[in-house]
Amino acid sequence: GITQVAINPAAGDDIVTFNSMVNLPSININDGAGSDQVWVHGILSFANGSSLQVNSDSISIGAVRSINTSGAGTISLSADNISIGAGATLTSSANVELAPISADRPIILGAESAIGLSLTGSELDLIITPSLVIGSATAGVVDVQANIAAANASSLLLRTGRNIISFLGSTLVHPFLKLEAGTGIGTPSEPLLTQVPKISAATATGRISIRNTGNLQVGDAATNGILVNGGNAGIALESSGSIRVERQIKSPGAISLTAAGAASDITVLAGVDAIKTTGTTPLISGISLSAGRDILLGAAVNPGDINSAGPTVLQAGNDVVVDATTYVMSIGNLQATAGGDFLI
Repeated sequence: GITQVAINPAAGDDIVTFNSMVNLPSININDGAGSDQVWVHGILSFANGSSLQVNSDSISIGAVRSINTSGAGTISLSADNISIGAGATLTSSANVELAPISADRPIILGAESAIGLSLTGSELDLIITPSLVIGSATAGVVDVQANIAAANASSLLLRTGRNIISFLGSTLVHPFLKLEAGTGIGTPSEPLLTQVPKISAATATGRISIRNTGNLQVGDAATNGILVNGGNAGIALESSGSIRVERQIKSPGAISLTAAGAASDITVLAGVDAIKTTGTTPLISGISLSAGRDILLGAAVNPGDINSAGPTVLQAGNDVVVDATTYVMSIGNLQATAGGDFLI
């Protein structure tokens, strides 16, 4: 039988319309030369393992309509305008990807806007998948303009070749947030606001500034930690609760971790060079850890090394504990302050 169908609109303005169909093979729709539109006016159910990939100028999924894949089947929608009607659903047991088709087009999350690919919070809540990916390496700025939860996606990845920013207190709320940006995440004056228990983040060159509400884990066995991969920028991570570092935090510029709550700890278990700066200018390449309660570096077989290319500052409201598996290395001065004990 047929396992894959390709639809290639010709030159001119074309409309591809889907009504209800079941047991569909994989379908690829490729953008034509004109202004093309794809409309989903029914319920599309794909055969196990079959996928839907759409590249178009606009995609509209009608109210109470649905797209359903199963097994390894994915849903990938690339368009400068995507609308998901009330009561509609996009369901994939693999992953769902939404991205602008035009390079450098902004992504607006939480509000409708004509200047970018707009996805409201209510639209994102209609997507049911283990992995929701918004954006691409060629997408423009991701601008969070209202609180976003994507409540039915197990993990949420925001990806852009530009910056990820939040607007006037708008917060990303999710069980597992992944961030990939080209030139920065948040700013020193307006950190990206999050309310997540687990995070990973990376930029090609730009600074990462994140302010979280609640306890926060950095990375896990299957993901990266927080990385600035080039340039000379640094990382500032603040949380109102405890911070647990399971994967490496690394940048050329200064790294600052702050667990602000009075009962909040910083626990570092990410192994050799768990927190590391690589810059060549010590004055802007230091590491600072500040915890309301304890700083705990390493445990048993899990080192929690600090490797600073500049000065190092450890400040704990209670104890600073350095496990026997762990070292703290600083090219500049090492300053440690504890309201309780030093256990080394």
